[in-house]
Amino acid sequence: MTLKNLSRPLSKALPTSVHVAAGSGGSVVGLSNSGYWGIDVKVQKYTGTFWVRGVYEGSFTASLQSALTTEAFGSVVVPSKCTTENEWTEHTFTLTPFKAAPSSNNTFAITFDAALTKGGLDFNLISLFPPTFKDRPNGLRIDLVDTLLPLKPTFFRFPGGNNLEGNDNKTYWDWKKSIGPLKDRPGFPGVWEYQQTYGLGLIEYMQWAEDLGCEPSKRIGES
Repeated sequence: MTLKNLSRPLSKALPTSVHVAAGSGGSVVGLSNSGYWGIDVKVQKYTGTFWVRGVYEGSFTASLQSALTTEAFGSVVVPSKCTTENEWTEHTFTLTPFKAAPSSNNTFAITFDAALTKGGLDFNLISLFPPTFKDRPNGLRIDLVDTLLPLKPTFFRFPGGNNLEGNDNKTYWDWKKSIGPLKDRPGFPGVWEYQQTYGLGLIEYMQWAEDLGCEPSKRIGES
């Protein structure tokens, strides 16, 4: 598994992808992620997407599994749409675990049979969402909004103080980069020493205000 900047990336905003190919351990390979401080797996519908580049006639398996043992809590087979060399194809799926995990020490994984490819596949923009408030794409956690609603807020500040100003003038929160398809939204180095995305962008914040019954406003002098 190697990171690459391809001549034909997914987009200008997301130029770096990960290449996954068969190694010495067998042809079934993939990649996994433990999220931030683990993944709390429940019996609920998770929605996921990932982009793939390359030709592949097989299928992918998306799964939620323990990071400590080999136990899997749920998986789904995702038929490949990869039919053209050098083209990026988006895959979407829903995954409902058959049991809850005893802890949050879990991973999300995507695997495939690399023997059915021509030297492996390239991946980019992989995501997995639990249910969101009002089922909004790229939306908010239901428990967070349920906590805010009884407070009946009339306004809120976004995206937040340090996050707004960034580490320097080149990394401040730029709303113009936070709109449009996710593949066209670049990431940026956050002030808390990890890379952030614009997945939660201006439109999502406006929907958040609407769901809370707030009236969005713009300060004089802001661009």
